[in-house]
Amino acid sequence: MNCAVKLGSKSPQDKTLRRGIFDALAGAYLPLVPRLQSAADCIIPLFACSRAEYWGPASADGKGGLAVALLQRLSADGCTLMRDEAKPVKEQDHANLWLALATAPASVRAKADLRRLLEASAEGLFTSASLSFPACSIVLQACVRLKWKDARLVTHLAACLAASSRSASADCQALANSVYALGELAESFGVKPRPEDLQGLVGEAVARLRRAQGDGPFSPQHLGNMLLGLANLGYVDLDLRIIVAAARANARRMSPQDVVNALTALELLQPSVNAHAGAVEALAEACSRTRFKDFNAQTLVACVSTLAKMGFADQAWYGEAVAAAEQAGMMRAAKAHEWANLWHALAVARHRPASRRLLDQTAEAAAGVISKEANPQDCANLLWALATLRLSNEGLVDALAGRLAKLLGQDPKQVKTPVLCNSLWALAVMGPEALSRHSGLVEGLLRDAERRWAADGSAAFGEQTLTQLWQVQLELAHVGAGELQRVLGTNEGSLLASARAAALSDARLLASSPPTSLEAEVSSALELLREQSGPGAIVSVQRRCVVEEAGRYAEAVVELAGGRRVAVDAVESGECCANGPPPNTVLGPTGLRYRQLERSFGKGNLAVVPHWEWAEAKAKKEAGLRAYLSRRLGLEAPSAGTA
Repeated sequence: MNCAVKLGSKSPQDKTLRRGIFDALAGAYLPLVPRLQSAADCIIPLFACSRAEYWGPASADGKGGLAVALLQRLSADGCTLMRDEAKPVKEQDHANLWLALATAPASVRAKADLRRLLEASAEGLFTSASLSFPACSIVLQACVRLKWKDARLVTHLAACLAASSRSASADCQALANSVYALGELAESFGVKPRPEDLQGLVGEAVARLRRAQGDGPFSPQHLGNMLLGLANLGYVDLDLRIIVAAARANARRMSPQDVVNALTALELLQPSVNAHAGAVEALAEACSRTRFKDFNAQTLVACVSTLAKMGFADQAWYGEAVAAAEQAGMMRAAKAHEWANLWHALAVARHRPASRRLLDQTAEAAAGVISKEANPQDCANLLWALATLRLSNEGLVDALAGRLAKLLGQDPKQVKTPVLCNSLWALAVMGPEALSRHSGLVEGLLRDAERRWAADGSAAFGEQTLTQLWQVQLELAHVGAGELQRVLGTNEGSLLASARAAALSDARLLASSPPTSLEAEVSSALELLREQSGPGAIVSVQRRCVVEEAGRYAEAVVELAGGRRVAVDAVESGECCANGPPPNTVLGPTGLRYRQLERSFGKGNLAVVPHWEWAEAKAKKEAGLRAYLSRRLGLEAPSAGTA
């Protein structure tokens, strides 16, 4: 069987020949299995079956093929063969058993006592204090694939790995795979090695990198895997910089999945682009340099999402990623969550695609995969992204609203409170038409929010979700949806009262925070304009005023002659699409804020000062600023000699 595994398998003829040989050997070996007296006599053919991916044919009695029979013999009588002190199992046989089990189909594993078999093997591994590096690495990787949680075994294997990390058998692939496996076990089960053992493994990897010349001893895949493992382990020692530097140097040689692993690791280690000495930029450039060649929907979306979360600001890069997503076939097999994550990432990066092509493709997907597979979080993320970027597609929004309504009807518990409030808020940002068109969903979400409040009170809501509900309520009032306005209640202890209180608290907190430089400049210029204008033209300038009826704050409120009051707000660059030329680049949340402020002060009594217009006015010195602000306030510009 071991020899048959080594036969070539590149051509169909080779595969047919090998399977025929295995059929013949399995037929001869199967009758002998009940009489086997050595664990090795079971493990060696079992491992050969796994290497050849040979799991049949079934026996004549229908109980399964050779692999099943071997596993059942190993686990019979409390795993007697595995515990036979007269014929102890060798460490390589232990490793081969774990590897065979990790690659076996679930249907094969289900026909044996897997738990007892693994426990028996673990007992055998504990008897040796100096297991070889390859054997430890194989067992650790098998633990990941089998989802096997055993803190004692992981600790023992990690200690043996550290002790033998400098041996000739500790090749770079096994070293990288071991670190990755330890990270996966830590992430999945919270099982971690001792710090000194992990330090020993990392120290050996760093030493090899420092001694390296050329491309280094680790492949790009190994570097990505090591980084991801260390990130999951929360490893932050300074020598990590050497591995990060190696990943940066090898970025152009990485496959799409390697890039994803490396970026994910860097984001987990330190979610800031500037924290990794150019590694993030190098990985991003490796994607765009080939125009995302060999990427699929999964790896493309993962890269865009991770870079957006890290604050990567190169809008040209996002434009290239969008162009890649728009290519025929790239997103054809995309899952619902991948569509949602892509748009969510673009919104986080404040990137509004230059054309509607990607939006139209998403709308097409909405009729299929999105409307059938999207979970509540997917729906909320997509609605939030569309609202934030101020993009409209009725068909897409209708599909998302319909899917969310269906899921809410099936099981309200699967629609978490943040998802519920985010979805309502997104529809409110989209405007009165969206709220009216989806009044059924809006009512369902509001009534479920009220049920949660009645059941759990404030424990069911955070400050942000309550603030969102208040902002939704203001939009419903403007639409005139009387019945919907009363869903959240009106009494003192109602959800609506708490939502208003949360919005006011948030407004007061923001009003007390330090102003941006642009806001400070505009407010100071308004005060100077008051001094320079004619008598009584500007009665007062108040900075940072809380507007109680809206639960908002205005950066400045200017009172003019005759009692007219104008709210003035500076439009910061962060409140606009990062890739859009002015004007019409204000993001959805800012647009909602302006709508609600203007209603409080009256139509025409909100003066916004976009940063690009302010820069143009500043270029014309003090006279330019006076003239600009006078126009925004509806005043005649004061003459140059007015004091």
